[in-house]
Amino acid sequence: MSRLSVIYHQLRVLPTKVILKKIFRLFGRLVISTGNKIDLSRSTYIHLTEHFGIRQNVFSLPDIAEIYESEKEKLLDIAENILDHRFDILGSGLIKHSYEVCPEGFEGTKYNMSPPVIPYVVEQESESFLSNTLAGYLPIAWNRDFRTGYVWYLDKHGTNIKPAPKYGVDIKNPWELGRMQHLPKLAIAAISMLDTDQGFFARCLSEFKSQIYDFRGSCPPSMGVQWSSAMDVGIRIGNILLAFDFFRSSGHEFDQKFKQDLEDMCREHLLYIIRNPEYAEGQPNNHYFSNLCSVLILSLYLLNDSQSYGLAKWALVNIVREIRRQFNSDGSNFEGSTSYHLFTVEMFLCAIAATNSLTDEEKTMILDTEESSVDYRIVFKDTPEIISDIRFLLMGDESSITEKISQMLTFSSAISDNIDRYPRFGDEDGGSYIDINFSDDTTRRNRHYDVNRDPRSTYSLFFSKNLPEHITKLFRGIKPKSFFEDIGLYSLYNDSVRIWIKNGALGLYGRGGHNHNDNLSFVLYKGGYEIITDPGSYVYTAEPDYRNLFRGTRYHNTPQISSKEINSYGEETEELFWFRTDRSKPTTDLYNEYSYIGSHKGFGRKMNRAFVLSDNSLMIKDECKAKGGMVSRLHFHPQVTIRASDKGVELYISGRRIADISADTELSLDEYWYSSTYGKKERAVMVIARKDIGQINWSISL
Repeated sequence: MSRLSVIYHQLRVLPTKVILKKIFRLFGRLVISTGNKIDLSRSTYIHLTEHFGIRQNVFSLPDIAEIYESEKEKLLDIAENILDHRFDILGSGLIKHSYEVCPEGFEGTKYNMSPPVIPYVVEQESESFLSNTLAGYLPIAWNRDFRTGYVWYLDKHGTNIKPAPKYGVDIKNPWELGRMQHLPKLAIAAISMLDTDQGFFARCLSEFKSQIYDFRGSCPPSMGVQWSSAMDVGIRIGNILLAFDFFRSSGHEFDQKFKQDLEDMCREHLLYIIRNPEYAEGQPNNHYFSNLCSVLILSLYLLNDSQSYGLAKWALVNIVREIRRQFNSDGSNFEGSTSYHLFTVEMFLCAIAATNSLTDEEKTMILDTEESSVDYRIVFKDTPEIISDIRFLLMGDESSITEKISQMLTFSSAISDNIDRYPRFGDEDGGSYIDINFSDDTTRRNRHYDVNRDPRSTYSLFFSKNLPEHITKLFRGIKPKSFFEDIGLYSLYNDSVRIWIKNGALGLYGRGGHNHNDNLSFVLYKGGYEIITDPGSYVYTAEPDYRNLFRGTRYHNTPQISSKEINSYGEETEELFWFRTDRSKPTTDLYNEYSYIGSHKGFGRKMNRAFVLSDNSLMIKDECKAKGGMVSRLHFHPQVTIRASDKGVELYISGRRIADISADTELSLDEYWYSSTYGKKERAVMVIARKDIGQINWSISL
């Protein structure tokens, strides 16, 4: 579909209000684009004439002595890899990030490109920053896609960077590297050895400073790929400041020049986020929520004048607004993805944890700040209700938003309950705001901010120490819940089996940004193992065919008519994050802890599916009168071994038989691609049942 066709389709299906917002948005982009061109004609670096300093102890270091021994054992290995610039990013495995290293390629595609040249207008400043790196320091390839070798040059403003300039190129790869989420890990590892190996601490400290100067010299503000996503800009500076706080908590005092350079860098990041908020086409999204959380954290680190107090209030005003808009009444995130729900809640908790460092006087000053004190070309309109909500976030005073936040945490807890991985519905890209995980145990990794669980994991120790008491109180008050009607998620369970069923409308107001065609799909866990799984997401813009394969009906455990999609989608890059139709009209007719009956109309006629769970079996009935033949698939986790039998298939894990599957029609086995995390795929097995018309009855003995 051509770009003009995409625009024509949007004009046909989108409401007039949204179209008008798009027009105003386009006008705003033209204005910003003009400003961006001016930016690149002069230096984009900020050099403050007066420095007020960066506040200390906005975040507190978790008690290293309490961390699980299994995590402590990995601390030094992780730190040594960071010192050698070897990072495991988006399923890559450990790779050295240098322009001298030959890329492995993506689906057979590689690009041979030279490192970027620093633009003349910032050349001297860039060289000055790079000269502050440690002797023998090898620069990191910040502006390169480490898989394909594609390099983004610095001749464009970040907002003009194309996310998919060539086949196979994935802009998420340099973004993920540029988040610098490895720096807090480096700081924790260094401090853990402070008493026994001061030389190691000094190495880590020098590496931290060198990477800051390397990035600042190699990625001038607003230029190139590292300045093309305000979300990633905010996550980057948040992690830099977190590591900076950790190092200072050890008693180390940084030199004055570095502290001033870092303060300048903070202002550069703050200005970029404010000028380039990711309020896509007039609609809220997780990127914009991240922008707000990052502005709040930054303003608290720079809390020294009315400007900073005003920015903190602006961020809080909009955070409470977005909580009401972006989270459903059942607590789930409105984008329809369980992974993005966990990610967005983590952003919120990090931002609120930062406010715990405020004194009562500072909290009052934020609340009393007037709009006129902010001159960053932003405005905020507070109301008595919004002020009440902010008072809860800052001081714990009860407000109408308390219940919404409690529901958000309840949903997070429910999908992480007693299983080795949360049920993946919708997109999953492994995103997190901070990453201080030192364990390969996915149980702890995916429950990281629930202070009720794994009390000695690094995440739990961090949030337990930093979250305000009124937020941890909400965690303690979580009550078990097994169904969430807004997102359409229902759980069946007994003592050994947990099943999650998805049957909900497209999120993002019907656009389905991070949804998949997964209505009436399900995942099944037994004894802590994931047996029937969701295949994942793999990649987004790098390969549109894979993107659509993984979000399509065929790659979910749901019945399909012929090769039809539940909701139709386009194949152009511009269409990879929305659906053309929202026609499925899902309904739930019956639900309790042992049974579920629901339907949707994605194929033109009603597709019915019924689940009945007993102590040792699961019965599933699929029924649809649409023509074209029904196909129903079950995708097995790679850890499951499948053997064909006279009655169907037998399932084994580590040689132990865990389930038998049969149906009232012939079954066949085939392979599919399973993606355990973004950017990684492997072969696994699925079982397929087909009937020309009528119904398919599954029987799963457990």
